Amino acid sequence: MYKLFINGRLMPIFPDETVITRGDCTTIARLADGYDRAIFSPPAPDEIEFSLDFPATNTEFATWEGGFIRPGEFYDELTSLSQWPFRVIAIAAGDDGSLFDSYSFNATLKRATLKRNNDGSVTAALKLKRYPGGAEIL
Repeated sequence: MYKLFINGRLMPIFPDETVITRGDCTTIARLADGYDRAIFSPPAPDEIEFSLDFPATNTEFATWEGGFIRPGEFYDELTSLSQWPFRVIAIAAGDDGSLFDSYSFNATLKRATLKRNNDGSVTAALKLKRYPGGAEIL
């Protein structure tokens, strides 16, 4: 079982796919004499993209901690996330709750797109920035 926490809130369904685009911090320049020179710049942030599904009803395949999250409630949560860095934690756990693996990072919200589906559920497409060395959480 996989669990995803964003800013301390458990998301009901773990994303099927996550795309990570690494920030590039090295440029190779060819000089007039034919030699290549590596020019280092400050590391750029990584971009992380995934979609989260929020069912319209309480379903058995979704995990609800602290009660069912109505799809509209997540809009308010997204509004607050856009104001400062937050913590993202992904956990792989056994059915008995034993921890297999975990990964966490600090991120900022770059873009969020909400789409209401025909069944009343909401899909949130999120794009986060993960900064090298982390970002300060206030």
